[in-house]
Amino acid sequence: MKGKKIFFNPMVFIVLIISFLIGVNFWKKQIKNNIFFTDSEITINSTDLKVKISDTPEETYQGLSGQKKIPSRTGMLFLYNQYSFCYHVMRGMLFDLDFIFLKDGKVVSIKENVSKDLSGVIQAESVCNQVLEINAGEVESLEIEVGDKMKIK
Repeated sequence: MKGKKIFFNPMVFIVLIISFLIGVNFWKKQIKNNIFFTDSEITINSTDLKVKISDTPEETYQGLSGQKKIPSRTGMLFLYNQYSFCYHVMRGMLFDLDFIFLKDGKVVSIKENVSKDLSGVIQAESVCNQVLEINAGEVESLEIEVGDKMKIK
């Protein structure tokens, strides 16, 4: 009986609602602060990177646009279900990027230090079906080269 009184107590109900609202507010602030959430890991050139995988048109369109920054050794991996030159733009970008274009997990083209202010199109030099975007300068520091292989964990 006492358990039921506590459960239906209006004060407990109000505390639960307030706790829920505080939690939602905290989550919104985290998103507003552009916390970059990764959902997978890859290995490229013997280096582990954490990545957010983009495999839907909506995620691909959004990409890293509006993101304030991403941590070192993280990136966004775009997966396409057909081969193309994988055109990308720097719309809404707030930091510079390195682009690694891959065909079935093998690096086929690299574009380094692409300016956040670039108004043109970035594309692979040959057809590919995966694109990895990482912080500018990381291709050089991680010594990633054409021919290297990537493995999704």
